Amino acid sequence: MPTLIEEPWISSQVVNHPLSELDDCSIAIDATYYLQNLLDAPPVIEPLIPALGVVAAIQGRLEGELELWKAHRVTPFFVFDGQSVIGQDEIAVERGRDGIKKTDYAWELYFNGEANEAVVAFGSNTGAFRAQELYPVLQALLKARGLHFLVAPFNAAAQVAYLDMADSDQCAGIMGSLELMLYPINDSVIRSIDWETKTVQAISKKHITRSLNVTESFFVDGLLMTGTSFLPAFPALLDPLLVKTQPYGITDALNMLRASEKSMALTCTTYHEVVKSRDPNWQDKYRKARMAVNHFVYIAESGEVKVHDADRLTKDNHEYLGLQLPSELFHYLNAGMIGPRVLSWITNGQLQVYPTVDGVASEEYKKLVSTQTVRIKEAALGLLIPRLNRGLGYKNITMKVWLPVGTSKSRLSSSTTLILCMALLGPRF
Repeated sequence: MPTLIEEPWISSQVVNHPLSELDDCSIAIDATYYLQNLLDAPPVIEPLIPALGVVAAIQGRLEGELELWKAHRVTPFFVFDGQSVIGQDEIAVERGRDGIKKTDYAWELYFNGEANEAVVAFGSNTGAFRAQELYPVLQALLKARGLHFLVAPFNAAAQVAYLDMADSDQCAGIMGSLELMLYPINDSVIRSIDWETKTVQAISKKHITRSLNVTESFFVDGLLMTGTSFLPAFPALLDPLLVKTQPYGITDALNMLRASEKSMALTCTTYHEVVKSRDPNWQDKYRKARMAVNHFVYIAESGEVKVHDADRLTKDNHEYLGLQLPSELFHYLNAGMIGPRVLSWITNGQLQVYPTVDGVASEEYKKLVSTQTVRIKEAALGLLIPRLNRGLGYKNITMKVWLPVGTSKSRLSSSTTLILCMALLGPRF
């Protein structure tokens, strides 16, 4: 898929199963994966999405999809992303910038009179539009139909994986991206459902690990190296001189690890020059991502917010899980009383302004970002911060802007940050 960049070999290992096996069952679904798949898959691809930021008739499309689930007696149990995982904002910004470049190229084709080519270019670039923007539409439809859904504390993939690991009565199977395989799930991940042929496409994790002849831990390291929604790909994999066949795959990552005694530290040392030139902080990013996978946060069957393998949680867990917030806030998040963005700002100490669909950085936009909306953000934080741990009131939250490096002389640039001072937001109530 254009947006969900996933390992090609694993993605090709799908096996078809009869849809009848899911009769009267519930399937836990990563909502982001489902929505992006809906936007990217033919015949739904819509050139207006990247061109104008418009999703035409999306509500009707979603209603049609939900009717198909109902008609085939399968219940969708959607799980939505909550707070951003450490590193997730950075990846979202980079993918947004890539989408802007493709959009600019499509507009260039259009203005040069190549209308048909422009439509194709726009249609293949739905990555410029974040699927999370469609959350309210889908959630409203689910509520209207009386369908239960869940907002995870952090990423939905971890929550969906937990439901599978716990053999939850809430679902008989799981559907989502390959990131589900980072976690110790039972086995299969549903990738898609073909309602016309009444078949389910799924990938078996056990089959993948047996085919690759790897252990669980080794497989997770290799999959992380290929890149996820919260970790960029290992820089050496992107070098065509080192990996002749592009796009790279998990076998390339595993071979690099095997050549370095299956040690990520030695692998980074072996390819030090490439890592240094492309992404000098990659090893630190990997360590945080690995620990975030090992100690993912989830909502248990009892409703309690827990950390996986909490007995081995390190004292510096705030470096990869962020600051700890009261469990009560996750109830408000799941109930829709508070959005995940404000919680992410507090947890990660960072407020990320994501790229716009068109990528235009006008002076009016810079003024909007730098001054007009800052007070609104401070007011939102001011409603929450005084009711939390007193120490949070004295921590600054840095606002980072996606704007390209070439705008350093303007009001804001990608290296410029604004500090929202929490200590000035008012007294504790």
